[in-house]
Amino acid sequence: MTRSVEILEQLQGRFGTQNPANLQIQRYTYYDYVRYNNAGATSIRFFSIPLGGTDPTSTTSKTLEQTNVKRSGEFEYPFIISQIKTDIMILPAGAVGSTFTRQPAAITNLVDLNTSQQGYGAANGVYTALYNLAGTGVLNISFGQKQYFDIEQPFKFCPRGFGLTIDQISANGPGAFPGLTLRTGQSQDPRDVYIVTPPVLVERNQTIEATIDFPNGVSPAIPALAGQNTNVDIGLILDGFAILPSQ
Repeated sequence: MTRSVEILEQLQGRFGTQNPANLQIQRYTYYDYVRYNNAGATSIRFFSIPLGGTDPTSTTSKTLEQTNVKRSGEFEYPFIISQIKTDIMILPAGAVGSTFTRQPAAITNLVDLNTSQQGYGAANGVYTALYNLAGTGVLNISFGQKQYFDIEQPFKFCPRGFGLTIDQISANGPGAFPGLTLRTGQSQDPRDVYIVTPPVLVERNQTIEATIDFPNGVSPAIPALAGQNTNVDIGLILDGFAILPSQ
């Protein structure tokens, strides 16, 4: 059975026969990124702060960089979920004053941000903390107060499956036994993403509860760099198809 047949069966069972002149199905993605609390958290909540709202950790307004959800806890269109993805994103640190800098100036000014003496990069502790974060947590998603998903270690089993990645091994130590610094990230292979079978239909205005919880305690803390918190966003991406009015 193809994905198209599964989706059509769900629609026919829910709405009956549709007039294609009035509605259309388009590939669509709902996403939400929240700023990670560097001290750790017992739970990370998604889709609760809509576009234009204030992220409680970053204290800045959310733009389309962070979310495309316009209503708290609701989707704007009926939506069929076919894939679930998570994202651990270290915000870029460019030259001070550049338009893409998303880190504090003290961090962007670090000369040895990636490498330093004895093979331990200045950000080594950050990468270690995020590696530990990737092995924890439980993703819980409910629609209309009914739980649909309960996924352990979502950063491993629901990788983002898109975008660039840089795996770096640098030898910086003295003598014949150089130290090593290793940076790794989530899988970029689209074949590794979490496939929802059968697809799940979320109706418009249905209440959405989506959290990554840490039932064994607080999630890993991220050490400071140059006395500043490293800006890290955690994302939840629901990929699928929206039922939209015809254009």
